[in-house]
Amino acid sequence: MYQVRLQESYFPAQSDDGILDSTVGGILADAAAESPHAEALVEACDPSRPSLASGVGSTGRRWTFADLHRDAQRLADALLSRYEPGERIAIWSPNTPEWAIVEFAAGIAGLVLVTVNPAYKAKELAYVLKQSRSAGLFLIQEHRGNPLGEIARHVLAELPQLREIVDLDDDAALFATSPTRRDRPVVATNDAAQVVSRLKQFTKLPVALGFGISNAEHVKAVGEFADAAVIGSAIVQLIEKTAPEQAAEAVGKFVAGLRA
Repeated sequence: MYQVRLQESYFPAQSDDGILDSTVGGILADAAAESPHAEALVEACDPSRPSLASGVGSTGRRWTFADLHRDAQRLADALLSRYEPGERIAIWSPNTPEWAIVEFAAGIAGLVLVTVNPAYKAKELAYVLKQSRSAGLFLIQEHRGNPLGEIARHVLAELPQLREIVDLDDDAALFATSPTRRDRPVVATNDAAQVVSRLKQFTKLPVALGFGISNAEHVKAVGEFADAAVIGSAIVQLIEKTAPEQAAEAVGKFVAGLRA
């Protein structure tokens, strides 16, 4: 813990340690390579879950870092047969081993994970899924008297973009694959689609992407995920350095790319 005496109403940034330039999937891969046999995840008893061991203080399944990485990769491949990188999937569950595996798998597959409070009711769930444009919902059937599965089936008709509801306790459904096969994407820390989609989880305001737009991947992210584009210095320099008709043609192609 840091020993600090605050003089202002915020905690100042700490510069005594560097920030890892990594991703969720990358961190797990590094841990599996460095300490494959070290214990990574232990399932604790939950009397309300029939799949877990009974008895207060007891434990269930265990994963080493190698085990966890293996299961996350397996699930990532299954998800990539059902979703395209950049799509959003929601998870509606308390802390379970499957929650952690889905989190790592989504990171490896380049999917955006939308977390949903398991205390939510129908209207709250519908709002989150609609606002996030989630294509899949991963859940447990019940939590502390809240019938998650029943609620999800009730709101499904309101959400045409939601393609599937998956029971986290059903391994066959969770790891199901379709005939479609996609390679695991290279997920970077500054991936534009990932950044914009994460921002949308925390604000109702329109999210714009701009100034850093410099390649086709950025343009695609604006078209598919952002609400607006900010035309910055690159376009201004183009207009300054080229004939008006050439600049107009270039801007036209740029806009057409956003709308494609």
